[in-house]
Amino acid sequence: MLRRNQRVTAPWIPVASTCRPHVATWTIRPLRRPVPVIALLMTLVARPATVWSADPPLQAWGQNVYQKINESLRVPGSNLYAEAASLSGDRYGGDGGFAYVWPVATQFRVLNALVRIDPTAYAPILQAFADELHARYWRNGTGAAGGYRSGVSSGATLFYDDNGHLVVSLAEAYNLTGEPRYLDRAIAAYNFVISGEDLAGGGGIYFSVPDRSSKDAISTLQAVRAALLLYPITGQTRYLDDATRLYAWAASHIQQSNGLFKERFLLTGSNAGTSDGHTLINSAGIGISCNLLFYDATGTIADLREAQRIGRASVVAYFTDGAIRDEGYWAFELVDALDNLYLHDCNPTWLQTVVTAMTWLHTNREDPNGHYGRLWSRDPYTPGTIRTSWELNDQAAVARSYLYTAATVTTPRPFVTAADDTITGFYQGALGGNHVASSAGSGAGQYPATQPPAKAIDDNATTKYLNYGNGSSATTSPTKGVGTGFCITPAATIGASIVTGIQIVTAGDTPSRDPLTVSVEGTSATGNFNLGSTWTPIADNVNLGIDTDPGRQSYGPLILFNNDRPYRSYRVMVKSQRGIANSVQYAEMRLVGTPVDLTPPGPVAEVTTTTAYHHITLSWTNPADPDFAGTRIVFKTTGYPTGPTDGTLLTDQPGVPDARDQYVHAGADCNTPYYYAIFAYDAALNYAPGPATPVARIQCSDFDVDSDVDLDDFAFLQRCLSGNAVSYALGCASADLDADGDADPQDLRLFYPCLTGPDQPPGC
Repeated sequence: MLRRNQRVTAPWIPVASTCRPHVATWTIRPLRRPVPVIALLMTLVARPATVWSADPPLQAWGQNVYQKINESLRVPGSNLYAEAASLSGDRYGGDGGFAYVWPVATQFRVLNALVRIDPTAYAPILQAFADELHARYWRNGTGAAGGYRSGVSSGATLFYDDNGHLVVSLAEAYNLTGEPRYLDRAIAAYNFVISGEDLAGGGGIYFSVPDRSSKDAISTLQAVRAALLLYPITGQTRYLDDATRLYAWAASHIQQSNGLFKERFLLTGSNAGTSDGHTLINSAGIGISCNLLFYDATGTIADLREAQRIGRASVVAYFTDGAIRDEGYWAFELVDALDNLYLHDCNPTWLQTVVTAMTWLHTNREDPNGHYGRLWSRDPYTPGTIRTSWELNDQAAVARSYLYTAATVTTPRPFVTAADDTITGFYQGALGGNHVASSAGSGAGQYPATQPPAKAIDDNATTKYLNYGNGSSATTSPTKGVGTGFCITPAATIGASIVTGIQIVTAGDTPSRDPLTVSVEGTSATGNFNLGSTWTPIADNVNLGIDTDPGRQSYGPLILFNNDRPYRSYRVMVKSQRGIANSVQYAEMRLVGTPVDLTPPGPVAEVTTTTAYHHITLSWTNPADPDFAGTRIVFKTTGYPTGPTDGTLLTDQPGVPDARDQYVHAGADCNTPYYYAIFAYDAALNYAPGPATPVARIQCSDFDVDSDVDLDDFAFLQRCLSGNAVSYALGCASADLDADGDADPQDLRLFYPCLTGPDQPPGC
């Protein structure tokens, strides 16, 4: 089980963290400083998400597509790929036999996803790929002079969006591996991208070096994203400044009222000064990602809200009957973004939407050879038809989406509360004070029978917990729900948790009933929950991050607060609400934290001791508990140790459950009683009691080990006498009673008090 206070990581990390937290303002303990989310990777531990009945084999699907890419598109003798391939085995398109840099950038993201899954296997492949990519496509120079060309030819055009894609890929690779070359190249490519910004049209970045007719949505938004990825890595504020400036231009020049972005802003022609083109799916995805990265960088909740707004508009605009209908080489950006949005706000709708679309894609658009077309749903493809040709960008987009979503599905959520927890409602509570239990009804402190406290933790945004608070359902006031709340005992089998945050999901109606601030208390008691003396304050006046109404059934940010003490139960109490109402209500109120193991393994068994010359061997059987980790042996000479730190440490060694184990205490003194205690422990450093072991004493004068000291022992000593400072003969080590390297009269003097005769207890 978990080491106390240990943080657990997922098998791989799809984005910055599981459900990116926001730092609360509260009054009990010192405020935790905001930390860039890259540094918060998986610091919140959770039971697995409960919204999935089975985890789809997305990882296998993605790895299969990657294998097909290698089989048909990889250029022989190279780490790079061709633009397209056909059923005949031909490779074609691109520049000089190699793909254009845009699909190469998409394939870069595939390799990054594989590195997350298996860094040992794929990190060398990624590095060889990235090195050859840089060697073939990079045009030497700095700023506007350097940059990745669209093809391998020396005269190939440089596109700002292509370089933005590669900055994102390189920064992601650096975060995965820590390899400096990725960061160096990301910065160099970024410097080229930002050189495409000028004041024409009020700002923004052009599409390519020769094209000055418009400012491009993807070039600009991908530059924002690139800058926000480089900001936490380097700590340089210029990147945050660039991102802020460029996004403000995008929001004012190409973003539509629903949050989606037009393709470009025209600088020439009859429509100069207006936005133009479609609201492409990749702009929506990158726009979501930008806002999430702003939220990571600054903790501004409005950025999270904007990401959610664009996400809602994207689901309406780009999904039909559960499928994504657009080109895959653009659509994968939205898949990444919705996965990331789920990882920030833990709204299962985002992930459910993506998984449904990925399952549809695999079922309906993979041909019998494992290849995919360009469109993900609105093409006339008939399942089972063999495709005669396919392109790298289309295959890589599918592989990335499968792999990224696969890891998102398996990423644990950060909550310690769940629908199977014991929960009760209350009212008339105060921090550190008593409360009164609630019941079903319409009177003071009661709740409708269909809206009980359990609905606050049922993982369902369409249900809610409502409490009428300090008056009947007919009474309204701005403090109606103050002092109401619930007590909850998480059902995690390991029994305790360290709660460090909270998240609200608003109910489906009546915004004035929303709680705005709460207090959180903990206890390890098993009863008397109504008494204030039972509870220990953890955080008071915790702002839930919904001061501005986020809308109905909306997921608030995860609010963090400091706490390092484990408890078995928690009390959450409303301190303020949005407005005048007859009650307080919420769809969910979930506690963020870390399960903690407080249960030790069983004790060691079958302990024996055997003695030899200056040696005592202890043997025992380890407990069978699967979380058993090792044993700690301590000893005293005046009585048994009472705990793992009472006495002299002999050893602390790992062990295997249910195995026979031993340790030899070398250098034990003669005629000294040794009281040993062997304490088994688990990975959380919970110690089992140490069973009493037989008192061990070495009788060093009993040379023939027959439990007495008699003339036979004297004869042995006499034969071994060598004299002062003269080494004893071979086989006479036990005659050296004072362990000074000889057998001399001093050893005789130590021997005589022990001599009592045959079958008699030794005299020493």
